[in-house]
Amino acid sequence: MNNKVVTLPRENQSIQYVQSIQHKQPVGLRKKFEPNSFQELLLFSDRLARTNFVPKNYRGKPNDIFCAIQMGAELGLSPMLSLQNIAVINDRPSIYGDAMLAICKASPLCESIEEYLDGDQSQINTLTAICKVRRRGFKNEITGSFSWKDAEKAGLTKRGVWLSYPKRMLQMRARGFALRDAFPDLLNGLITREEANDYRHEENGCIQKDDSHTCDDNNRLGNQIEHDGDGNLSNNDIEYKYERCFQYINTIETTRKLEDFTQHSKFINLYSEISPEQKEKLDELINQKKDSFKQESPDDFIEEMPGC
Repeated sequence: MNNKVVTLPRENQSIQYVQSIQHKQPVGLRKKFEPNSFQELLLFSDRLARTNFVPKNYRGKPNDIFCAIQMGAELGLSPMLSLQNIAVINDRPSIYGDAMLAICKASPLCESIEEYLDGDQSQINTLTAICKVRRRGFKNEITGSFSWKDAEKAGLTKRGVWLSYPKRMLQMRARGFALRDAFPDLLNGLITREEANDYRHEENGCIQKDDSHTCDDNNRLGNQIEHDGDGNLSNNDIEYKYERCFQYINTIETTRKLEDFTQHSKFINLYSEISPEQKEKLDELINQKKDSFKQESPDDFIEEMPGC
């Protein structure tokens, strides 16, 4: 019996490696259920719209679910991952930064992705986020960067999420720039949700919040309650915001909407700013609304699909 070990030439190793990664499955498709026809997708979207397992803005909206799943499929995302990671901001779809990274890493076109923060970690104003990407078959490395000075120039540094998670937001910007430059064919022109949420609305010049994963009541509350640069309500606005909030609660007609509204972070922030007397009035109104609601049917708010 011949036990001789044959060593393959080094140049063959890279070929074997490329052949192996070409069979790498797209994101979220290792174990999945997937509609196989247009009618199946319609039915699937309608059933998902009836559950609490999808983001709130998709509930009762099978057509939105249908489009999100289709767009996700073009990116290589499974249906459920599409609903969790595609956001519509300023009337345009975008994708969460972590999902963008997953899509690119899962592709055989990706050789490596490196992310880090350059500068003094204890001094936020010295930091620059760097993302370096190597695309297979390309000689040059593609680099994306975004510094705290860039954020200040864009007027981002006094906004809530930038105050709370500055390093993470710098990382998301650098990542988005680098991955879009390296893999435009994989991302189809989509930008990150984190970046899209910072852009000003082209029509009215104000910030349009990310409403893709919240309910309508939360969006209305976001329009009613604004914050100063430090994330706090100004004293001059507290009375006005309280009155707007009080009036809106009077219009709520379901327990679910009332719970969503009162659990919103901006409502909680307002509640912490108002006087004890105002808190007592709000509590009384909320309790009255709860007592007046009748038992709801889970599907009362669902728009039925034709033929179902």
